[in-house]
Amino acid sequence: MKGKQKRESKLDSDYQETFGTDAGKRVLDHLYRELGYEFSSTLPSDGNRDIGSFNEGRRSTWVLIARRLRKSNEDLRRAFDESEQRRMKEIEYE
Repeated sequence: MKGKQKRESKLDSDYQETFGTDAGKRVLDHLYRELGYEFSSTLPSDGNRDIGSFNEGRRSTWVLIARRLRKSNEDLRRAFDESEQRRMKEIEYE
């Protein structure tokens, strides 16, 4: 494997290791809510280009993370939904 490919492969492994822990899964859930793929990157109706650029930056950060984890947005959404259900049950029992 060439140097750049090896570094990229190692980086992918680092993402998977980091977000594979319980703490990493909690952070990933938080990032999904804050940076989510589903945010619109189109211009808002008022034409404010700054908001459109800001939203695209958030979305592209999420896409980068999802690609490094080699997960589809649907897989990540399913994991988020499961995590959210567990969190809601914990709140019920407090």
